[in-house]
Amino acid sequence: NYSTGFILLVSSANQTRWHDIAQQQTWTGGRGNYCFIDTATAKEIELIGGKESTKAFKYVGGVPRLCNQGYRAAKDLVDGAIKESEILEVTQKLASLNDSPPPGVKTYPGLLGHFVPTNCFRNRFKICFASPYIAQQMSTKLEASSNQELQDLLRRLLVIRKARSIAGWIWEPLLSKKIKGKAAEISIVGSLLPTKDSSSIETLFQSSKSEIDFIDFNDLADFCATAKPYLEKEGDISVFAKAKSDNFAAMDAILIIRRGDKLTIAALQLTVAEKYHPVLQSVMIEFVKKCRSFGDNVVPQLWFLQPEEVLPRFSFVTLQAMEFNE
Repeated sequence: NYSTGFILLVSSANQTRWHDIAQQQTWTGGRGNYCFIDTATAKEIELIGGKESTKAFKYVGGVPRLCNQGYRAAKDLVDGAIKESEILEVTQKLASLNDSPPPGVKTYPGLLGHFVPTNCFRNRFKICFASPYIAQQMSTKLEASSNQELQDLLRRLLVIRKARSIAGWIWEPLLSKKIKGKAAEISIVGSLLPTKDSSSIETLFQSSKSEIDFIDFNDLADFCATAKPYLEKEGDISVFAKAKSDNFAAMDAILIIRRGDKLTIAALQLTVAEKYHPVLQSVMIEFVKKCRSFGDNVVPQLWFLQPEEVLPRFSFVTLQAMEFNE
């Protein structure tokens, strides 16, 4: 027995023991506390295992023992987990601190999702995909799903508060399906930020699918070049421009709407954030400048698009307005 000091136990437990430890949640009193540790960064992985391990980091994220297997073995392991796993089951297991594989499955949920500490005590966490590669592959796997299947999946993921970042990867393909789907009429409704003086809801965009042109772009310069022929047309136009890269900063898509003399170019940020979504101001400033190059009648805007399922529960609009006011 020691009256002063502390004991630090660092453990990478096997599946059975990890499950036993995790279910105890936060220890208190004389028994001490346990916490979630951040995964290693790419730089730390390189220092541990060199260039070969850094290549593996792209696939498995910051887990040294997996990165040290080499990138080919890491990719094969992750690809196998993606093939035999479903997003909802993986997320539900991790949310309940259960990393054991389902019956008949060789891989375990922790290959695809990681715990990311969310407070200074490291005893609260959120669930994120282990790497952008996994997120993209899991999202691609859902492309064959129907509108209704994606909507049901999104609704069930939103119930798991720790999995909001996972739900975000469902919202984007769902919106694309809705816009490009068979629906005869597409509407986007919303309220302006900030909502200090008014919280009225207005229709921001309404059009039939047949009247919408679809394009994609690499960067803002590419967007301007690709959109120019449409903007040179006479009359009303509706153009939905999708960023090719999932890592394109500050926006997921751009919507061009001309009705009469009014030309609106709206940067679309898809989010399922509960409180607020950060905005990369430098990119938005560049976006506004590019929009102005199309003429003095352009109204550049930033729209945050959230699925209907979050509206009754989240206070995003008010909190996002507060963030902008700061």
